[in-house]
Amino acid sequence: MILSVRLNERFRISVLFTIFLILNISCQSISKTKDAANDTNITTKATNSCAEMISQARNHRFTGRVKEAIDEFQKSITFGCNVIEIHRELAEMYHGLGDFDKTIEEYQLLLKIDNKDLRGHWALASVLILDKKDFENGIKEAVLAQKKMDENDFFGRREIDRLLGKAYDGLGDSDNAKKHFREFMKGCSETPDSKDCKEIKKRIVEFKK
Repeated sequence: MILSVRLNERFRISVLFTIFLILNISCQSISKTKDAANDTNITTKATNSCAEMISQARNHRFTGRVKEAIDEFQKSITFGCNVIEIHRELAEMYHGLGDFDKTIEEYQLLLKIDNKDLRGHWALASVLILDKKDFENGIKEAVLAQKKMDENDFFGRREIDRLLGKAYDGLGDSDNAKKHFREFMKGCSETPDSKDCKEIKKRIVEFKK
């Protein structure tokens, strides 16, 4: 009889313990579900806020309200909203305003985040060479862009050769300038009357004098 009572007690304790475990696991599961839901809501709100801020900034940009656009883009950066593309847009805005120092600064910030960004190296090389006449640093960026470029990107490689030709020409290195200009001219058979083709062709002729 005593053994039976003890067994019953043990059984009840076992059942109670099992119920306790089930309730505890259920509570933890509900808590995690609520936390996940809260995280999702926070992420959704942040995404919506980013989209709204970027949309507002672009609206300011394309309606000529430059200061408001810059302020809105900068605010969106503090929220971590697609930072690379925002730096790119800011660089393009500053370039349109003729503020080449700020343009360079934005591209450098972009490349600090993602040094593999081909467009960033290419655009920075263009500003350094064509606008700032900083040929040495421009060559470094152009070479980096060239290394990251697909071998079959014929147009892109031609444009890099044009930039490198201009940079070496600016440094007085006529041999390297001619080498890159000639590479660029290989594509001019399709567009011989384009401004760039005519300009580079004329410059190559001048080297021969």
